[in-house]
Amino acid sequence: AAMGAEEVPSVLRKAAKGRSPLERARAALTLSATPKHISCREEEMGQIEDFVQCCLSEGSGSRQQQQQGRCLYISGVPGTGKTATVLEVMRRFKKKAERQEVPQFQFVELNALRLPTAQHAYSFLLEQ
Repeated sequence: AAMGAEEVPSVLRKAAKGRSPLERARAALTLSATPKHISCREEEMGQIEDFVQCCLSEGSGSRQQQQQGRCLYISGVPGTGKTATVLEVMRRFKKKAERQEVPQFQFVELNALRLPTAQHAYSFLLEQ
């Protein structure tokens, strides 16, 4: 591999068999193509994991605590791995929930850049 280059995930390599080089490159560069390890985001992942774990722990308490929602706001320069980092953490917690290591939960991703106006956030959340 070239210096600084990440290896293409094996899942994408397997799916790429029989494709042209351009089709393989396009598949590897899609937003859904995330590496197994997100470099240089360990601290941020830890903070997000702590937040989610705290929310899930509180949610296992009284009925009043269970009804209280939590919100995590993450902002930053586009293309720095915010969405990929959060989705990776949530994939891990989803697996933990399937193994019954943490309570079941509902995860709602709201990317403000995809909303026409800030007011649309309320409609989006209501529909979830």
